[in-house]
Amino acid sequence: MLDIAPWGGSEVLWSATAKLALLAKHEVFTSTYYWEQPPAVIRELSQLGAKTHFRKGYQPDLASRLLERIRHVIKSESREIKALKKFNPERILINQAGAYDMVRNADLMSWLLTTPKPFFICCNGYHEDEVLTEESRAILLKIFMKAKGVFVICKRQATVIMKQLAHQLSNIQLINNPVNLKEIKCQELPSFTMIQMASVASLHVHLKGQDILLEVLSAEKWKRRAWQLNLYGDGPHKTYLQELVEYFGLQGRVAFKGHVPDVNSIWQNNHLLVLCSRTESGPMALTEAMLCGRPTVATRVGKVPELLQDNQNGYVAAAATVVLLEEALERAWQNRENWSAIGKRAHDSALAMVDLHAPETYLNLLLTE
Repeated sequence: MLDIAPWGGSEVLWSATAKLALLAKHEVFTSTYYWEQPPAVIRELSQLGAKTHFRKGYQPDLASRLLERIRHVIKSESREIKALKKFNPERILINQAGAYDMVRNADLMSWLLTTPKPFFICCNGYHEDEVLTEESRAILLKIFMKAKGVFVICKRQATVIMKQLAHQLSNIQLINNPVNLKEIKCQELPSFTMIQMASVASLHVHLKGQDILLEVLSAEKWKRRAWQLNLYGDGPHKTYLQELVEYFGLQGRVAFKGHVPDVNSIWQNNHLLVLCSRTESGPMALTEAMLCGRPTVATRVGKVPELLQDNQNGYVAAAATVVLLEEALERAWQNRENWSAIGKRAHDSALAMVDLHAPETYLNLLLTE
């Protein structure tokens, strides 16, 4: 249900699982938002035999709302529901970028309330401060309780969702995101004299908090130090971040690297991951950096406290604020002689906690629950 971009981290697990299902000779139907250029992964699934359906994005304007209301009055089904019924699935997975994306799809919610088909819900993200309307909360609770499984990425996410619904969910389950690494290996730190810090995240400032990091690094004491920040990822706030670099006087210190598919190569060229997210569930960038033997400075969001023990295998900022991120980054900087040992501990702890076969595990859950 990702609708802010053609692709993102929330789409990785379900698409990898769909590919496995197709290779195992299962029939697969996908319904995703229409983009002028469909993502390469969707094209690949189609080539493997998936039946692909594209729907219009959420349109909040008045004309669209009126048309939607008229359609409900005459009880006509959406193209999406018609296509889903025609495919006649045995199992259904509702993959949400957030926790409650389905509230923007009244047809889907109505159908889920009445269908005898077993369905699962995956909540990839969440917002601590979200407050649902009474109507939305009541309907969502019915749907979530009816689901065969409600999948979440971290313990905090489960806690927040149940609090927001004001109800315990016995069907809530933790899952893992896949790891995008060619090789699982604790890599040696780069030999560069200048410290290379990496932010690996989409350029959505309201979520990923790169503006906080730039403000931290704009302090005079940081400007006097030998470092470079490399921003990996694409997104709608690139221009804003480029202008912030100039505003904070960080020209020549910050490089925009774009999307780099080869994650191992990122960690061949960087010493430290800085994860400055305002909200997060289970950041793949963190587990990948840890598996590559890199220390991380991360804000205490989502799965971070499950993966990082402060000052042991990484450095944790209590919240996504300038003051708290600066404090954690300063601790890391002062301890940089020990980054190799910290990275080795990060690698070992990640190996013990991370499911390296997440799509296989997920497919098994969907088929056997």
